[in-house]
Amino acid sequence: LAVVQPGAASPVSEYLKITTDVNNGYAITTVEEKLNNPTDTAIDDEFRFLIPEEAFISGFSLLVNGKEYMAEVLPKEEASERYETAASEGSTAGLLETKEENLFSYALSFEPGQNITVKLSYEQALKKTLGEYELVQSLENRHRVNNLSVTVNVNAANKLTRLEAPDFPGAEVEYLSANSGQV
Repeated sequence: LAVVQPGAASPVSEYLKITTDVNNGYAITTVEEKLNNPTDTAIDDEFRFLIPEEAFISGFSLLVNGKEYMAEVLPKEEASERYETAASEGSTAGLLETKEENLFSYALSFEPGQNITVKLSYEQALKKTLGEYELVQSLENRHRVNNLSVTVNVNAANKLTRLEAPDFPGAEVEYLSANSGQV
């Protein structure tokens, strides 16, 4: 989820947790990342993430000093001005922008020693092909994440015939009942 700016001090990712709940072919994914500024100076950084083409963002928030700040949708110029003003005053700030159709970017301004938890949610209807749904998660990350967790919870009206994570041979698959499971 995060991208390091070459040559600049960057936040450290303490953890990245991705949780998807699939109910009858409709998926809601929450991405949560805790970042920290280990330096003794304020830093700004930009992070980029890819969501599936069919998905839309349904939530974005920052948890700063124990208080959660929910995103506010504003015109692009006003949002950029507010971010720039807050960052130049040394305040913690965040800005979420669309870069391309399914590529999003957010900028954060960190105070020295500060921790910020970023939460992003997106939703999508999964495509059904030959009676099977497929969920694809983008896990591209250009820096070290100390603790990565990916969980997919599946609930279906019909009996589950197969749950798998083909690119992750060590993934644990657990059938909780005839029509629910977890990877």
